Amino acid sequence: EHGYGGSYKAVVRYVNRRRPKPKLKPIRRVEVRPGSQSRVDWLEVKTNVLALGGEVKLPVFVMVLSASRMWASIWSQGKDMYCWIHCHNEAFKRLGGVSRTVRPDNEKTATVKGGGPWAKLNEGYESYAAQMGFVIDPARIRTPRDKGKVERRNGDFRRVLIRPGEVFSDLEELQRVMDERVRSRSKQPVSER
Repeated sequence: EHGYGGSYKAVVRYVNRRRPKPKLKPIRRVEVRPGSQSRVDWLEVKTNVLALGGEVKLPVFVMVLSASRMWASIWSQGKDMYCWIHCHNEAFKRLGGVSRTVRPDNEKTATVKGGGPWAKLNEGYESYAAQMGFVIDPARIRTPRDKGKVERRNGDFRRVLIRPGEVFSDLEELQRVMDERVRSRSKQPVSER
């Protein structure tokens, strides 16, 4: 309207640099209905498993229900499509059902290209979702707050669930012990965690 030839984003950046910082940062809390959404991601956790040769960095699949924040962790030796679907099935079993939507990170097993509502979904994952009856709602690229509830679990593994010097005989023992610790931790009031 005023003849400026630059981009709109350049104007927004210019104004934001000159505007004073707000005293309180606004927070938008999003409430979801039980069973309507879960968030999933892979974490890499260092642990000691004798059957795998000692100390290894293993992928652990984490699914968190958005309403209750109940979660499940499934240990794996890989991150391919077979492992991705197997981990979903095991997490759904532990959480007692399939949520209406699942929000994955931008893993190649979930999205082929892009992120958020514009993502091109992996055909295998899309087919699995249709068969299981959930909708895939990918997180946006480089936006960890889109799936913050699952990102928080990374700290739980490093601070609480994997204890220093702990050794597991095999992956099954590791899975059994972690299932018990997740159940136990979920029963604790938030103030005691």
